[in-house]
Amino acid sequence: MSENDNLLTTYYDGVTLRLQAEIDFLNRLISHAGEKGRANENALINLIVKFLPKRYNVGSGIIIDKEGNRSKQIDVIFFGFDSECRLRTGNPLAN
Repeated sequence: MSENDNLLTTYYDGVTLRLQAEIDFLNRLISHAGEKGRANENALINLIVKFLPKRYNVGSGIIIDKEGNRSKQIDVIFFGFDSECRLRTGNPLAN
């Protein structure tokens, strides 16, 4: 393994440990399963946003295709600001 590979591995191990620590804290703090899930999703979304290029964003919701077919609720949706989305609501934590 090269020095750069080792540095990246160490960095992302740290990112993973911080995310796990935040999720563990939230899971101890929140007892309601639905709110616990929402808090965990938001922790992940907040992390992902830090690594995405500015032309992309992430949120959650329901996807409706051009025929009107609807998905079930999706926890994490990636989208580009230049996409063909006609209607979307954003996650205020993922700006």
